[in-house]
Amino acid sequence: MNTNEDWRDEHERKYQQWESDKALISDKSHKFYALVAEKYHGVYPGPVLAQQYFRMLWLGEYLRQKYNWHHQFHEISPQMALRYALIKQYGEKITDIDALTQEEMSLALTDYWSEFMADKTWKSKRYAIEKALDSLDFWTPGFSSAA
Repeated sequence: MNTNEDWRDEHERKYQQWESDKALISDKSHKFYALVAEKYHGVYPGPVLAQQYFRMLWLGEYLRQKYNWHHQFHEISPQMALRYALIKQYGEKITDIDALTQEEMSLALTDYWSEFMADKTWKSKRYAIEKALDSLDFWTPGFSSAA
């Protein structure tokens, strides 16, 4: 096999992986979109908070998958993965995770954000996530009104 065929095969493999990732990202993005609407009780919190929480859910999904985190033989949710990451990182220093604002929680997860952004295996997924975020309509059907 020559280098052109090697390149073509590698390119085809990466394209197939990207297509697979895109379909998975699309499905999960709609689920996460519904979780954003649920968190804000159907009232649109504005683009900053909605998009931040959407991205945080993806961070939780990344952590859940990367570390294979489970709870009693069941996969944990992205939200639980975020909570577990905070407990794991800060231990008893973080007394009340529920008292953290979304912004404080995101800031407390900085080390995990850095890890997520540096992970080359998630590069195409991150791109697809941002594209999914661009295409989501935050007004319908999950949100009934503006904040």
